[in-house]
Amino acid sequence: MKKVMIFIILTLLISTFVFALDNLVLRGVVSEIHENYIILDIDRGVCKGKRMIYYSKEDYLYDAIKTQDIVGERITVLVDSNTCEKEMKVINNLKKNR
Repeated sequence: MKKVMIFIILTLLISTFVFALDNLVLRGVVSEIHENYIILDIDRGVCKGKRMIYYSKEDYLYDAIKTQDIVGERITVLVDSNTCEKEMKVINNLKKNR
């Protein structure tokens, strides 16, 4: 009985330290480029519509964004959100889908 109680207590303690981080992978066409965000038009999945995706100078396609080279291109981004929101932040590099 004592071993069972210790097992239950340890299981409860361990499970309180475990948590999940959820992020969204979005794929869409770049419709506009602004100084620190792009407008991504998503046409599939549960997150359909135009979304503001914020990026920084460290992101992979920053030079292409500055020169407007990705307008009309389909890209994939991983955003720091687990729900669809109008404004989201990129947490990985932007990547073109060719």
